[in-house]
Amino acid sequence: MQDITILQQQALEAIDKATNENALDAIRVEYLGKKGKLTDILKNLVHLSAAEKPKVGQLVNLAKRDIAL
Repeated sequence: MQDITILQQQALEAIDKATNENALDAIRVEYLGKKGKLTDILKNLVHLSAAEKPKVGQLVNLAKRDIAL
Protein backbone atom coordinates (compact mmCIF):
# COMPACT_ATOMS: atom_id res chain seq x y z
CA MET A 1 0.00 0.00 0.00
CA GLN A 2 2.96 2.27 0.50
CA ASP A 3 3.67 1.90 -3.22
CA ILE A 4 0.37 3.60 -3.97
CA THR A 5 1.26 6.57 -1.79
CA ILE A 6 4.69 6.84 -3.40
CA LEU A 7 3.18 6.71 -6.90
CA GLN A 8 0.67 9.36 -5.92
CA GLN A 9 3.41 11.64 -4.59
CA GLN A 10 5.53 11.12 -7.70
CA ALA A 11 2.60 11.94 -9.96
CA LEU A 12 1.68 15.08 -8.03
CA GLU A 13 5.31 16.27 -8.09
CA ALA A 14 5.45 15.66 -11.84
CA ILE A 15 2.21 17.61 -12.28
CA ASP A 16 3.65 20.53 -10.32
CA LYS A 17 6.72 20.54 -12.57
CA ALA A 18 4.77 20.17 -15.83
CA THR A 19 5.23 23.15 -18.12
CA ASN A 20 2.52 22.53 -20.71
CA GLU A 21 -0.58 20.52 -21.62
CA ASN A 22 1.44 17.84 -23.42
CA ALA A 23 3.46 17.17 -20.28
CA LEU A 24 0.29 16.93 -18.20
CA ASP A 25 -1.24 14.50 -20.68
CA ALA A 26 1.88 12.34 -20.61
CA ILE A 27 1.67 12.19 -16.81
CA ARG A 28 -2.01 11.27 -16.98
CA VAL A 29 -1.27 8.42 -19.37
CA GLU A 30 1.71 7.22 -17.32
CA TYR A 31 -0.35 6.87 -14.14
CA LEU A 32 -3.99 6.60 -15.21
CA GLY A 33 -3.88 5.26 -18.75
CA LYS A 34 -4.82 1.78 -19.90
CA LYS A 35 -1.32 0.54 -19.07
CA GLY A 36 -0.69 3.09 -16.34
CA LYS A 37 1.01 2.45 -13.04
CA LEU A 38 -2.13 2.83 -10.90
CA THR A 39 -4.26 0.94 -13.41
CA ASP A 40 -1.79 -1.93 -13.18
CA ILE A 41 -2.29 -2.11 -9.42
CA LEU A 42 -6.05 -2.34 -9.92
CA LYS A 43 -5.59 -5.14 -12.44
CA ASN A 44 -3.58 -7.08 -9.86
CA LEU A 45 -6.25 -6.89 -7.16
CA VAL A 46 -7.25 -10.46 -8.04
CA HIS A 47 -4.04 -11.66 -6.39
CA LEU A 48 -4.89 -10.08 -3.04
CA SER A 49 -6.93 -11.53 -0.21
CA ALA A 50 -10.58 -10.59 0.17
CA ALA A 51 -9.67 -8.41 3.16
CA GLU A 52 -6.99 -6.48 1.27
CA LYS A 53 -8.92 -5.82 -1.94
CA PRO A 54 -11.24 -3.08 -0.63
CA LYS A 55 -8.43 -1.25 1.17
CA VAL A 56 -6.08 -1.27 -1.80
CA GLY A 57 -8.87 -0.45 -4.23
CA GLN A 58 -9.94 2.53 -2.15
CA LEU A 59 -6.37 3.83 -1.90
CA VAL A 60 -5.86 3.54 -5.65
CA ASN A 61 -9.15 5.26 -6.40
CA LEU A 62 -8.31 8.12 -4.03
CA ALA A 63 -4.89 8.49 -5.65
CA LYS A 64 -6.47 8.47 -9.12
CA ARG A 65 -8.94 11.15 -8.05
CA ASP A 66 -6.18 13.37 -6.67
CA ILE A 67 -4.06 12.97 -9.79
CA ALA A 68 -6.96 13.58 -12.17
CA LEU A 69 -7.75 16.92 -10.52
